[in-house]
Amino acid sequence: MNRTRKFLIVGITASLMYFLLAWLLISMTVRPGLAAILAFTVAFLFAYSTQRRWTFASTEAHSWLMPRYLVAQLFCMGASAAVAELAHHGPLHSNAVAVAAMSTVVSGALSYLLSSRWVFSERTAD
Repeated sequence: MNRTRKFLIVGITASLMYFLLAWLLISMTVRPGLAAILAFTVAFLFAYSTQRRWTFASTEAHSWLMPRYLVAQLFCMGASAAVAELAHHGPLHSNAVAVAAMSTVVSGALSYLLSSRWVFSERTAD
């Protein structure tokens, strides 16, 4: 199976994991903000560890990869938010489905590019 397919499988699984865990926690009367943080943390750790081991088969140390993955995901989150705002309030005045779709595609594409070319790329000797 190629790396792009693996990346998509892990990303979709992490997204479903986030949704289901957030829904479950909120249903159990956990405050929504706390539920989102807990669900995001679980999904983030799952995605990081699975992308590291399975998708990119990296042998680099966690101390090198984890901070890079966190920075990449925070950048993707910001880009996704910017696209959503521009799509919703910009000249296109897109509906909610289109806004969500655009921000998802941008975030996913950026995540793949940053993961493959920066986070999980092999270090070169100095």
